[in-house]
Amino acid sequence: MEKIKFYAPCDGKIFKIEKLNDGVFSEKMLGDGIYIEPDSNVFYSPFEEANINMIFDTKHAMFLKCKNGPNVLIHIGLDTVNLKGKPFKIFTEVNKQVSLNDKLVEVNFNMIKENKLQISTPIVIEESLEDNWKFILKDNIKNVKRGDEIGYFYLENQKDILKNIDALISINKYDKTAEDIYKFVGTSANYSKFYNCMTRFRLIIKNKSKVDLESIEKLNLVKGTHWNGEELQIIIGGEVQKVFASFTNLTNNFSKENSVVKAKRSFKEKAMASLAGVMVPNLPIFIGVGMLMAVQSILIQAGVLVKPGPAGSLEEIDHFSQYFYIITDVAFKFLGLFVGYNTIRYLGGNSQMGLLICLVIANPFLFQNATPIWTWFKIGDVSIGIKAYANTILPCVAAMIGYYWLDKWIRTWMPAMVDIIFRHTLAFIIIVSATFFFVGPTLGLVEYGIGYVVNEIGLLPFGIGVAIFSFVWQPAVVLGIHIAIAMPISVQVQQQIPQLLSPGLMYGVYGQVGALVGLIIRTKDAKLRAMSIANIPAGLIGVSEPILYGINLPKQKPFIAGNIGAAIGGMISGIIGVKLHVPGGYGIFSITGYIPGGGINVAMFSLCLLITLASSALITLLIYKERPDELKEIRKINKLLVYTYCQKNNITKKEALLKLDVFLLRTNNYFSKEELKNIKELEKEIIILNKKEATFDKYNEKYEVQKNKYLLKLKKMRKTEEIEKIEILYNSFKNFEKNNKLEIMQKEIDSFKEKLKEKSKWFNNKQEEFMHIISQNINNFAIELNFADLIKLNNQYFSAIHSLDINYGLTQIKNDYLRRKDIKMKAVK
Repeated sequence: MEKIKFYAPCDGKIFKIEKLNDGVFSEKMLGDGIYIEPDSNVFYSPFEEANINMIFDTKHAMFLKCKNGPNVLIHIGLDTVNLKGKPFKIFTEVNKQVSLNDKLVEVNFNMIKENKLQISTPIVIEESLEDNWKFILKDNIKNVKRGDEIGYFYLENQKDILKNIDALISINKYDKTAEDIYKFVGTSANYSKFYNCMTRFRLIIKNKSKVDLESIEKLNLVKGTHWNGEELQIIIGGEVQKVFASFTNLTNNFSKENSVVKAKRSFKEKAMASLAGVMVPNLPIFIGVGMLMAVQSILIQAGVLVKPGPAGSLEEIDHFSQYFYIITDVAFKFLGLFVGYNTIRYLGGNSQMGLLICLVIANPFLFQNATPIWTWFKIGDVSIGIKAYANTILPCVAAMIGYYWLDKWIRTWMPAMVDIIFRHTLAFIIIVSATFFFVGPTLGLVEYGIGYVVNEIGLLPFGIGVAIFSFVWQPAVVLGIHIAIAMPISVQVQQQIPQLLSPGLMYGVYGQVGALVGLIIRTKDAKLRAMSIANIPAGLIGVSEPILYGINLPKQKPFIAGNIGAAIGGMISGIIGVKLHVPGGYGIFSITGYIPGGGINVAMFSLCLLITLASSALITLLIYKERPDELKEIRKINKLLVYTYCQKNNITKKEALLKLDVFLLRTNNYFSKEELKNIKELEKEIIILNKKEATFDKYNEKYEVQKNKYLLKLKKMRKTEEIEKIEILYNSFKNFEKNNKLEIMQKEIDSFKEKLKEKSKWFNNKQEEFMHIISQNINNFAIELNFADLIKLNNQYFSAIHSLDINYGLTQIKNDYLRRKDIKMKAVK
């Protein structure tokens, strides 16, 4: 129902009813409302449409029933009932329809005042058992003229609807994820920095023991976690930017606690965290400008643009070419500036002074496009000497580190009176001079050496270098060291030096996508297939973390197949000489970075991507099994047990087999042929259950999409005052919630699970019996061999006997296994 507007019935001053202090109206005994101190003596209808329900015999009060609204009492004056109607002249009658311009009553206020009575006029809502009307007075309203809108009435249940809507739209999934991460990492007291890359949310943690890693990994948006020293990497995928924004907003509302002592970190851990903190913020610049450079290359090849030569002037080319040159080349002309700025920011130094130093040592326009003005010597075509470090990063990084510590040191002895004048000047002169005359030339040699090594790896015969790089790229992503590996290559690309190794990044990603395709073809698990299909788009645009942590790594063999496929694509790429010329996009959009190399370069890169996809998929089809066979796995573990016996007792394999004969005989053939057949039948039932759950998940996903659309509409409409439309939309939303099939589908799944539980009782009993045998014997063997780690075999046997339910996500795998390297090696007789 639409809210009911209420208008001033006369001129006067408006107050809330509780300020009347009469002991009756002010206590809301006769209902909620307002009172008016009238300045005019004629009262009009306060509603656009109303009906006169009642006029008191003494004419001092009347009830008006608003159309589709409340019944309202207008009581003119206090205790005026005793005047028996003398001061009042009525202009209406009971049951008459009235509007804003209809007179109701004329009042002789002088007569009321002569009788020492107040002219204060309460206007209140009649209380009703059926409807619970409330009144809202407009903000900052006091002096009014007759006909001014002074407030509105609403039904209490409408207010409940608004509250419900507010609750529905108050928090989105990114805010919730950010809140949970903040809580689970131990709040701001337990981290010193947070930042993000393309797929990971990263925090530098002070005390690892305070991080609830298990709870973080259970969050819906989180694909996995990884520790890199004290840096916690939370793998989210493409939605990481939104989580980062929500986390930033959240932390702005909290004050940081600094009472926790920061845990010590090794040099390696500090270096890796620093590298990510300095380089990752540059990714949007490199990718965005790289895409524009690819467009520029296309337009140059098409003859639309002209690019000036190394010593050319912008004045020699047309305005459109000038424009494109500016928007594409500036980022890489000031590459050192961006990296230097991130360095000083990461360290917590004076970013303004850092910018000034970087501008001086990196400005290409002051030094003829970075050509040395004092050449000391040459290595090949590379001149070493005094120059601007425009498109190089090491000198700027070194300058910022040097400035940070030098500034701190000067602050310790510089008198406070002259500190502001001389400290910054002194630090600036020392750092700039040291960079130009010593640090820069030295690091120039280092950069040249790194570039030389990278190029030589790429030039290894038969594409071996590119193959190796492609093979290790995704394992590096898993370990969180990929940025460190890629940095020397990406720096050269940013300097517009074409690279043979760079395509390996995309071969690594597409290898995992190809393995996923093979898994989709091979698997009988409907839920796994649905999840795999959903992750393909992310892989195609270059985001492999959801595939890695959600599917390929847990399944192991697809991960291996993907790396092998990447190596195959990389080898062919290295043989035919595919090169990345400029930073492009990611995934399929990375093709833009190959355009400057010509059409053949683009075609060969695309071909290598397809070869990577196809070979990874084929290898997955060949080596992937849905799940390990129970008896085969048990026999494999038994062989490890025999090996352990040989090593620990220094006996032959034959002697070990004799000692373990009874145990091996009992476990190697634990299931009969009939039982193995029943396990296969049970697996078919589980596959049916998975299909039902996959159908449920798909329906639920569509339901959530539709629900979010409703919430967006409600959020938008909530800002308006159209109560009637809000109520219609809210009721439509509640009807949508009520009529969905989720509950019915869930009941069907639960019913099927109960039947499956009954059918699998015999198997569960066999599993429990087996683990009882294993636990009892392995414990005894561990004591006999004086080898406590042998207990880990319990986990391996558990995974073997629970192969079926682990594969379909019904049981959690136990990962703490005994490996051959854990066993003290002794020669077997």
